[in-house]
Amino acid sequence: MEAVQVDSVTVVARNHDIVLWSRVADYNPADLDSLLYTDRLFFDYGQILMIYPMRERPYWQPVMRQQAENNSYAEFVRNNPALLEQVLETLRQRGPLGNRDFSGNERVNSGRATKDTGLVLNYLWSTGELMTHSRRNFERLYGLTGAIVPWPLDRTVSLAEAEEYFGRKALFDTGLCTGRTWANRLAVTLHRRVGPGEIKPAFEKFLKENIAAPVEVEGSREKWYFPAQDAGILATLEKGGVPAHWQPLGSTTTDEVTLIGPLDNVISDRARTQAIFDF
Repeated sequence: MEAVQVDSVTVVARNHDIVLWSRVADYNPADLDSLLYTDRLFFDYGQILMIYPMRERPYWQPVMRQQAENNSYAEFVRNNPALLEQVLETLRQRGPLGNRDFSGNERVNSGRATKDTGLVLNYLWSTGELMTHSRRNFERLYGLTGAIVPWPLDRTVSLAEAEEYFGRKALFDTGLCTGRTWANRLAVTLHRRVGPGEIKPAFEKFLKENIAAPVEVEGSREKWYFPAQDAGILATLEKGGVPAHWQPLGSTTTDEVTLIGPLDNVISDRARTQAIFDF
């Protein structure tokens, strides 16, 4: 799946739990908490909040560094260096902490924070200096990244390497895409618009290196692509078969209902869902 979108809204359950419950036999939300906050195999990040594998953290570092200038709170932080140092020192002395653990500061009118310390915490988290240590009733507790997982930061990756890596990741994430839907998915990762001029050379490279392969989608005039490594799967499905590694470990949808979360990767791009599934 490459990533799982996190959402705080609970109706039946939170989106990420529904997404994993629909795919993992005997899934329990406590399992995800252990992977995130004990084993440190995954981390959360992004303006659209996603859970990613920790092994990818080096590729995120150049993207995070760009947020030092591009984050919407960058100017506020630059104009309040004393507050920045106060937040960092408090975390060094008392962390991990949530925003509500900081008191005596000014109220602000922002979509992501109600206190000035909240703006600083969000900025430091977006630039990679902080990361989610754990959660308290789903409230994020921040910790210094180097104190939580020093090992992923040992490797240096350039921005060009990161963008190439995330370009491939966006292809594998969507599984089946047009250039436009690929660009929309990549924009979520890079935190910037991916223009039409970037699509053609990217897919020329993908096709040349056998990373992507073209495929026709019935009823669509657009060019569609899928990961070339999945050609065997597509051939099996086309013959009416089921790939061996798709065999279920537990009950199937003929036995019980499987819910699809509203932000599930399969349907989160509504236009793509309409084009492929007529739904």
